[in-house]
Amino acid sequence: MRTAWLFGAGGRNFVDTMLALGSDRDEVEVVTDQVGSPTWSAHLAEGLVELAERRGDIGIFHAAGTGACSWYELAVEVFDRGGVRCRVLPTTSERYSRPAPRPAYSVLASERDEVPVLPTWQEGVAAYLAEKTVIAG
Repeated sequence: MRTAWLFGAGGRNFVDTMLALGSDRDEVEVVTDQVGSPTWSAHLAEGLVELAERRGDIGIFHAAGTGACSWYELAVEVFDRGGVRCRVLPTTSERYSRPAPRPAYSVLASERDEVPVLPTWQEGVAAYLAEKTVIAG
């Protein structure tokens, strides 16, 4: 199963990075010119279990959070849903040098009918933040 822009418990990810920065800063700059499909790891896990239980489908599958957004839009969603009072300023990739170039458009979708359809990336953000609140509380 190929996926994209994964976030969830157990490792570094963009959502947690934004939450940490948002708690320390009044504003952050986030790129608007890279678009992808954010995917909550728990939604991906459910899709993997669904696929494994079928026991007949083989090959490479693409599954990611339904829909697409820029890193900027993802940061805005994280702050809005997380109640974080931090302003997100739009910027471009050109302003940040990276060790490896990042694609401008990395939305992941599948043309195969048998691929599990994951919930929207917004639902993933909401569920992940709710899970973090329960664990922290």
